[in-house]
Amino acid sequence: MEKFGIHLLALFHVYQVPQLKSCCSKALIERLTIENLVDVLQLARLCNAPDLHLKCVKLVSNSFKSVEKTEGWKFLHTNDPFLELEILQIIDESESLRKRSKKRKKEQNFYLQLSEAMDCLEHICTEGAKGCGISSNSIIPSANYLIQPMIQWMILVRF
Repeated sequence: MEKFGIHLLALFHVYQVPQLKSCCSKALIERLTIENLVDVLQLARLCNAPDLHLKCVKLVSNSFKSVEKTEGWKFLHTNDPFLELEILQIIDESESLRKRSKKRKKEQNFYLQLSEAMDCLEHICTEGAKGCGISSNSIIPSANYLIQPMIQWMILVRF
């Protein structure tokens, strides 16, 4: 399988042997390298091997700088611009998704901190500052309430 995996995948596809084609795809996934990645990606696309195609696209996306330097990518660049465009679009979409995810995580963190600060302010307004562990000599509240430095200052100035 190691030596003839690519050839076997093509044969199993041509002779329509789906079980062996699936086994061959799984074996090729385990043997992917930066050097053979583009070739296997092209073959996966031609042989309709979705699992292998998806794995190849993910690896190209994750290590594009290395893949771009290979002979396979240079060949792809000159001979199959549609596949190159498809790969570049997938890389762009995944990068956009990462950025949106990172931005969403920052927003969630900000709202979590704001919610904790509001809970602390509500506690202070209903039960007083004594339950929070704030005194005129202390800047840091008790561990029960996480407050941003500006809100800490506002509380101390008020009391």
